[in-house]
Amino acid sequence: MTLSDKMLHAIVASLLVIFVVTYPAKMVVSGEISSSLLWVGLIISIPLTVWALVRLFTDGSSARKHFKTKNSIWFAVFAFTAGIPMIVTMAVYKGIPVFGHLFYSEPAIVEVTVERKRSRFHVRGYIFCEGIFYAKEFKSSFDNSICGLEKNDWYNLKIGDKVTLTGNISSFGFMYSDYKIHDFTD
Repeated sequence: MTLSDKMLHAIVASLLVIFVVTYPAKMVVSGEISSSLLWVGLIISIPLTVWALVRLFTDGSSARKHFKTKNSIWFAVFAFTAGIPMIVTMAVYKGIPVFGHLFYSEPAIVEVTVERKRSRFHVRGYIFCEGIFYAKEFKSSFDNSICGLEKNDWYNLKIGDKVTLTGNISSFGFMYSDYKIHDFTD
């Protein structure tokens, strides 16, 4: 394995670890920085994706050897062009705020208004988060969902209800740990 292969593996593996570790965090990223973080993630992903594709078509690289023996070069092209931008963008979008938030944040209580909720309590793909609703006050460009409601609370929740979230706030966003629903009336 060449030094270039090792560096590429290390960078992508590090970003994958950041993505996996921060994905389940119950945090809403601040609307002011969310667009910037998405663009930063996409910009960083472009050279990494190109680098991975170049390594895929370079004779003697570990990626080429691995995928060539499995006769799946075109699968690798698809996986690299879809997977690397997704991993990098999510690692930057969620990782930077979560780690930054852990270093400096202060306790806070935020009251939000239910804008809408998911059509089902259990949503496929959201393995760490059930009982999802969207708050009017959080207008993130990528993910402004609040999750973790108990089943009965979620089923009784209506548009316009007020929910108090308890957690920590920073310039990166709001990480919540508990909730209280105020109003189940129409």
